[in-house]
Amino acid sequence: MSNFALLKAEWPDLHDAATKAEALVYPDSRSVCFHARRALELAVHWLYKHDAALKLPYQDHLSALIHAPSFRNAVGPATFARIKVVKDLGNLAVHSHKPVRQLDGLTAAKELFHVTFWLARTYARGAKRHQESQTGFLKGPPACTITNGLLFLASFASRFAPCYFSGNRRKILKIQSSWRLVSKGKLCRLQKT
Repeated sequence: MSNFALLKAEWPDLHDAATKAEALVYPDSRSVCFHARRALELAVHWLYKHDAALKLPYQDHLSALIHAPSFRNAVGPATFARIKVVKDLGNLAVHSHKPVRQLDGLTAAKELFHVTFWLARTYARGAKRHQESQTGFLKGPPACTITNGLLFLASFASRFAPCYFSGNRRKILKIQSSWRLVSKGKLCRLQKT
């Protein structure tokens, strides 16, 4: 099962490009970066076609599209940074004669997932936004559960370490630089800082 299964129903072309990138993570890092950039281009073009708030810039190549002020405001700084990583790794893979490291291919696929997760969370139709996909990733805002005194994140579990929960006190735990975990009692949520 692909991590990009959440795209299949509404964005089949994007799903195909993203799963090609995902399938090649270990055998061919250069191809991963290429397919990840292609999937990113499909996502960006879809956004410009379906979001009336986005104004087309003077040129229609990927760099001009993602650097347009309306686009940067729509996606926010965190998603914009991920988009730049995928674009830059794709450009490196296509235009450079240097070998592409396996870590670069893995990074391109990982960042593409976060961009497409944002796309699905923001633009998916109906109730799918808050359902958990079969891959274990949430299509809505990240959530967490309390089990036997340990806090486990339901999505992105590999990115965050479990932390201990004690009583009903309010705890704010810093997770990475742009997220914090806010918990009160047995309820908790991830919040952008």
